[in-house]
Amino acid sequence: MIIWMLTLAHAGEPLEGCKAQASGESAVTFRCGDDLAWVEERAAGSMEDVLVDYARTVVWETGEQLSSMETTVLLTTGTYRGYKVVLPPAKKDRASHEGVLLARPVDGRVRAAACVSLDYGARCERILEQLLAEGAPPGLLLTTDRVWLGRPLRVPEGCTYGPLGTTGGAIECNEDLLVWVPMTSADQARRAVEATVAEYASEEGVEIGPQVPCKIDGVDHTCRTLRDGVGTRAWFTAVSIGAGEAFQYCLTREADRLPPVCAQVLSVGGD
Repeated sequence: MIIWMLTLAHAGEPLEGCKAQASGESAVTFRCGDDLAWVEERAAGSMEDVLVDYARTVVWETGEQLSSMETTVLLTTGTYRGYKVVLPPAKKDRASHEGVLLARPVDGRVRAAACVSLDYGARCERILEQLLAEGAPPGLLLTTDRVWLGRPLRVPEGCTYGPLGTTGGAIECNEDLLVWVPMTSADQARRAVEATVAEYASEEGVEIGPQVPCKIDGVDHTCRTLRDGVGTRAWFTAVSIGAGEAFQYCLTREADRLPPVCAQVLSVGGD
C-alpha cells in the first residue's frame, strides 16, 4: 500500500521533497511540509463539479469540511477562475489552512489543482503553476493493494477498485459501493461521518434514517442510515477496531440485504 512514502526527489521546484500518493484513478495528493496540494484530470465537468470532488477528498483525508468562495487568481502563467478555500483546524489551538482551487481546459479535458497552507504564499503559487501547466508528475497515478484496515479485502468479479485518500479505497459493483478511509483518531472518523451524511442529506429526496446497531468485522458499532426516493440505502460508520479507526460507508439498491461487497466487513440487524 502507499502511505505518504513516495517522495519526489527529481520533480524539480516547487514539488521537490514533497510526498505524493494516488487519490483515486485520476488524482494525486501532495504533502509539502505545511502545504497540501492536489491535482486531477477529468474528462469533463464544471468548476462546481471540481469543487464538490475536492471537498469530498478533503473530508476523506481530514474529516473536516472546507468553506469556499468564488475568486479569480492571477499567476505568472495566466488568470484562472476558481475558489478560495479554507480548511478549519483539526484542533482549536491550531491555525486554518487557506488556499485556492483552480482549473483550466487541456485538450478537451479539465485539469484542476489546489494548494492550501498555514501560510499561503509564493510556494503554493509555484506549485499551482506547475500542476496546472504539467499535471501530475509521470508515474504517480498508482494503485494500492486491496487492504481494509490491515487485512485483504476481496474485489468481487465484475467490480472495480480505486484507492482513496492515503490508505483507503472504494469498491464499486454496479449500483453497490463500499468506501473506507483510515483516520488518525475516532473523533476524526466521527466528524467525517457527520460531514458526509450532511452532504448527502442536502440532496433532494434524501431522508436521514435512524442510527442502528451494526457490526464492523464482528465488532459492535452504530451506523448512521440514509434512504432516497429511488431505493438507495446507505450505512455510514465511524469504525474503531483493534487495527485502527476509519470512516466507512456502504450504498446499495438491494431491497432486502447488504450487497456481498459490503457484507465482507459490515453486518446490520439480521444481515
